[in-house]
Order: sequence, then C-alpha cells, then structure tokens
Amino acid sequence: MLLEFGRAGWIEKIRQQPERAHQVLDKMRTDGVLATLGAVRSKLNQPIALGYCNVGRVVEAGTDASEFKAGDRRRFDGSHAEFVAVGRNLCARVPEPVSDERRYSPRWRRLRWQGLRLAGPEIGERFCVIGLASSA
Repeated sequence: MLLEFGRAGWIEKIRQQPERAHQVLDKMRTDGVLATLGAVRSKLNQPIALGYCNVGRVVEAGTDASEFKAGDRRRFDGSHAEFVAVGRNLCARVPEPVSDERRYSPRWRRLRWQGLRLAGPEIGERFCVIGLASSA
C-alpha cells in the first residue's frame, strides 16, 4: 500500500487521502500558498518506514554468536537503519532462493495467528478475517 502511494501522482494521492487535502487547504489559508507548497513537497520527499521486519546481510557477528557468519542473509525484527545490532533471538536465516517479496511471510503469519488467538473464536462461531492474504 505504501509503495503504491509513493508511486502515485499528486491527484491520486489526494483521492487516496482526501482528509489530507483539507489539511493542505487549511494550511494555505493560514500560512499562504508558497509556504504550504514547500511543506507539502518536504513531507512527500521524506522516506516512509515500511515496517519493522527487515532483511539484510551479516557484516560482523559477536564472539558469542558463532551461528552467524559475515555475508549470511538474515530476516530480523528491529529498527530501520543502514546498520543495526540485533539479538540472536530476533534473527532467522533467509535461504538464498527466497525472494525479497517472500521474506516477510513469517512475521505476517505470526501476526495472523496472534489476531486469531486474541479473537478467541469457539467451535461453531462464525467470523470473517479481512486483511493481508498469503499463500505461505
């Protein structure tokens, strides 16, 4: 969703988020057109974090992390940065044949199961789950 929004032109962005268009119009009334356009351009040029599940390669491993080697491809939950220090319990090996698009599926599966667990369905109940679907 965020990638599609980022690729959209200004008109499509307004269609997707009409409430933001009202905020822009209000800002134009109070701050003027030029200041508002500068603020909008600045906001649209800021990178958006896409989540907290990342994939990368090990650069260096601690002395107590012998299962990690430089160059290993790992999926991890953590912050967004060029370099991060991640505990071994937050990392999982990503096999080379796994595409970048598929690398997040373990996290999404955990989230789906957590949502199901919290809903507490009982035998015989009916409910609908709406959201991310995956063949994994």
